[in-house]
Amino acid sequence: MSQSLLYHAFGIPKTYRYVRTEYQQRAVWFSVRPEGEPECCPLCQGKDFVGHGQRERKVRMVPIGLKPVWLKVAVPRYRCKGCGQTWEITPPLSGRMSRSADNSSATWST
Repeated sequence: MSQSLLYHAFGIPKTYRYVRTEYQQRAVWFSVRPEGEPECCPLCQGKDFVGHGQRERKVRMVPIGLKPVWLKVAVPRYRCKGCGQTWEITPPLSGRMSRSADNSSATWST
């Protein structure tokens, strides 16, 4: 049910996979991770890149009843072997908080 709730009620794209639900700090925490890897570097379009770590992003969602709801998103980072650019996948629902490159699904690291 949690995966269906995330997709249908909260609008999380199907490119993200539900991992678990936790009940901490009087709130509901859903964890998701992206499915698959990007096809190419968003800067040079090169296909030769490697993983470069990851971070966790927390996004506040609308409450369920009186419970605050948070989304924990695993955000993988990549480094292109061709141009040396580092980028990460843009988490869902973070469009207003992220700088995206040419409306792609990547965010440049600063």
